[in-house]
Amino acid sequence: MPDTKILTQKSTTGTETDYLSPTYGARSGEDSEKPRTVCATCPAAIWYDTDELRCFCDVMKSITFSESSTPVTACDGRELAITRLEKDLTSHTESSFTAM
Repeated sequence: MPDTKILTQKSTTGTETDYLSPTYGARSGEDSEKPRTVCATCPAAIWYDTDELRCFCDVMKSITFSESSTPVTACDGRELAITRLEKDLTSHTESSFTAM
C-alpha cells in the first residue's frame, strides 16, 4: 500500500483521532492531485472500489463520493459519527475496567 498522509481529525468535543480509510488511501496515493473529501476520515464512510472509487455514507444512507462527483468538504454526519464512536469507545473502556 502506498504511503498516505493520515489526517488528524478533531471532533466537536475536541478529541483528536488519526484515521484514513485504507481503501481511499490506497487509491488516492495513485493520484496526488485528487481532491480530498471529509469522507476519507469519517468513521461512517464505507469505501469500495469497482470501476471507480466510491463511498457509501452510513449516516446519510447514500453514495457521497465518486470520482466523477464533487467531493464533500464539510458534513455534520461526520461529526455525528465521530461523537458516536467516542461514546462507544468510552463505554467499552469503562465496561472493561468494571469487569476486572
